[in-house]
Amino acid sequence: MIFKSLYIQVILRVILILLNALVFSWVLVSTRNWYSIASLGALLILQSWLLVRYLSRTNRIMGDFIQ
Repeated sequence: MIFKSLYIQVILRVILILLNALVFSWVLVSTRNWYSIASLGALLILQSWLLVRYLSRTNRIMGDFIQ
């Protein structure tokens, strides 16, 4: 059950990162609204950092469980 939750969380976060990257690239090409570009870029960096943090925390918890 825990692995299913982990799997769903990772898939959901990756899908959201991909959607954000698509919107970011579309806004970058179609308009020159620098506020939107900066906001979407910052959101993309934040989402990536949160995914790495989530996986690191999960790996640490699993490592503690195994030991």
